[in-house]
Amino acid sequence: MAKRLIVVVVAVVLFSPASRLKGAGPYVPFMGVIWSSNHYQEIIGPYANVYSLTYPESRNAVLAQHIVSHNMSVVLQFGIENEAMLRNTNEQLRQLLIEAKQTMAPGLAPRIAAIYFGDEWFVRQFSGGLDDPEKFPTLYELRGNRKVQAETLRDYLTSALAIVKQEFGASLTMLVDPWWNDLYVAGYEHLYHPAPANVDILGMDPYFGHGTTAMRSCDSATKAAWDGHVVWLIDLAISRYPSKPIALIGQAFKHENETPIAWPDIPAPCQLEWWYQAALSRPNNILALLWFAWEGNGAAPPYVIVRGVREFPNERAKIEEIFVRNYLNRF
Repeated sequence: MAKRLIVVVVAVVLFSPASRLKGAGPYVPFMGVIWSSNHYQEIIGPYANVYSLTYPESRNAVLAQHIVSHNMSVVLQFGIENEAMLRNTNEQLRQLLIEAKQTMAPGLAPRIAAIYFGDEWFVRQFSGGLDDPEKFPTLYELRGNRKVQAETLRDYLTSALAIVKQEFGASLTMLVDPWWNDLYVAGYEHLYHPAPANVDILGMDPYFGHGTTAMRSCDSATKAAWDGHVVWLIDLAISRYPSKPIALIGQAFKHENETPIAWPDIPAPCQLEWWYQAALSRPNNILALLWFAWEGNGAAPPYVIVRGVREFPNERAKIEEIFVRNYLNRF
C-alpha cells in the first residue's frame, strides 16, 4: 500500500518525523487515502493532507487544482511492470519520468513530496510473481535461488531510484511491501525483503486476515492475532531500518468475486482504530498513514472486485472521525 504542507524545495525537512508540531495530543503528521480520483471532491483539507495519485493522473488539471486549492502534498505513483525499467543501462525509465514532468498539470509539481515506485516488489518476487521470462528475464533465470533473486531485485531498484532522484530532485522516494527485513535466515526466506539503501520512505501494507473474516472481530484474541501480525511486522522493519521513516498503508477495503477470496471483509471500525493507534504509538518512525482504499477498482466479473471504505457507512464514518481527531490533536 505513501504531505500537505510540503513543497519540493523543503520536502526533506517537512516530510520527516522532525516536522511534528507540539499539539494537544498525539497525531500522525501526514494522513490521506489511496484510490480516490473518481471522488476526489470528498478528499479535502485540512483533515487529509496527502493526496496519492498515479501517473498519468498527474495530467488532470481539475484534480491538480483541487489538490492545490486544499494545500495538499502529493505522493505520485508509477506503475513499473518490466525489468528494463529497472536497469540503469536502459533509458526507458528516464524517458517516462521526463514525460511525467513535462505533462504534469499546472501547479502540481511543487506539491510532489514523494515518488511511489512500483508496488510490492518483494512479496511478488518471493511468491513467483516476477518469474516472467518476457518481462523479467534475469529474475526469471534466478528463480531457483530466491535469496540471490531478491538481492538482484534490490540492486535493480537501487539503480532505478537513483534515476528517480536525478529527475525529481528533492522529492523523496518510496517503496511499498508488507514488510522490510535485510536479515536472511534459512527457513524464513519469505521474510527477506532487503530495502535499497537509497529509498527514503519505507511504505508498508501488512494487511491482516488473509482469506478469513477475522477483520470483523474486536475481541481480545483477534487483537492479539492482529498485533502478532501487523505490529510484529512494523516493529521488524523498525528494528532493521531504524533511520528510515515509514508510511503505513491502513487496511480499509474488501475483495469480491475471487476464489479463494484474499480479503473477504473490510475491517470493522475497531480495527481501523488499531491501525491508527499503531501509527500513533511509533511517533519517531511512522511518518504517514495512507488508507487503502477510498474507492473501489470499478471491476466487474470475471475480474477481482475491490470495494473501498467509502461504500461502507460505518467504516467510512470511522475513517472520517480519525481524520478529524488527528487534525485537531495538532493544536
